Amino acid sequence: MRVLGVVFVCLLTGIGQRPADAQSPMSGAGTLLCSDLAGYEENSLARWQSIGWAYGYMSGLNHLLITEQHRYHDISTIEPQALWAAMHAYCVANSDDILVNSVVPVYNQSPLTDFE
Repeated sequence: MRVLGVVFVCLLTGIGQRPADAQSPMSGAGTLLCSDLAGYEENSLARWQSIGWAYGYMSGLNHLLITEQHRYHDISTIEPQALWAAMHAYCVANSDDILVNSVVPVYNQSPLTDFE
């Protein structure tokens, strides 16, 4: 149990993730390398944390989209297992890429809705 706690703290603090650099102004969980994500086991804590992070990231994208265009992507239509499958497939095919790039295509495919 203590190991899981250490893993959780590492994910929250950004340990093991790439820092922002000239090519990417991002830092944190979204910069986790796909090669790391591709190795997560079925129902592992890290896998579910990645899925939770992805929903939070997509919610943030929606906030920006609502602010700028009064529209949003209905991410409630994205099932966790389908999200994981898409993230995992992307990361297996693009192991040198970062996690955030596995989420954006899923987000962009979700229904776009006017915000009222």
